[in-house]
Amino acid sequence: MCDIGFHFVWQKVSVGSCEDNMCNSGICGPLCRGCHETASATVPAIDQIHSKRQSPSVMKIWRKEKHARRGTAMVEMALVLPLFLTLILGMIEFGRAMMIANLVTNAAREGARMAVLDGSSNTTVTDGIKTFLQSAIGVTVLSSDIGVTITVTPAAGNPNVGNVIASAKSRDLIAVNVALPFNKIALIPGNYLNGQSLVGKSAMRHE
Repeated sequence: MCDIGFHFVWQKVSVGSCEDNMCNSGICGPLCRGCHETASATVPAIDQIHSKRQSPSVMKIWRKEKHARRGTAMVEMALVLPLFLTLILGMIEFGRAMMIANLVTNAAREGARMAVLDGSSNTTVTDGIKTFLQSAIGVTVLSSDIGVTITVTPAAGNPNVGNVIASAKSRDLIAVNVALPFNKIALIPGNYLNGQSLVGKSAMRHE
């Protein structure tokens, strides 16, 4: 290549050559094609070297971003986790409430079936309902927590027996209501369905 007033000794770029007619004399007027391409290819490399020396390490940037992301994740978890757990526990309790409500309804139906049979009494029906619920729920449920109400509606032409099953006549309508406060059978502490009772009803006519 021809010699002009500057050289790029640290990088050799072999692009073109000084074989043009203007360089045959050994003196370049304007930059010939070879020298011009060499200079333009060398200057960006110098800028990249300086930028690498002045910019921070890639590993340092990655570590800073990792630590920042870790702190952000902890804050997000602290905000979302209580709401998420409340939602999950609420779903568990509402599912349990629906299950117990079905058991209470079944207990009322069983009590009504007992009540329409001859020889039944209010005491036997009430005790049968409470025993059924205590064995079906599977947790400690006090007998006093289960409320049982028996109503006898006389059929047309039958005397009023005053809600006494033993005195009921044929075709009298016997209704059995069973109520159980949810907080007596709740598994998870909290205010889920606080103050609510699970109620089951069933009515049948005396045989």
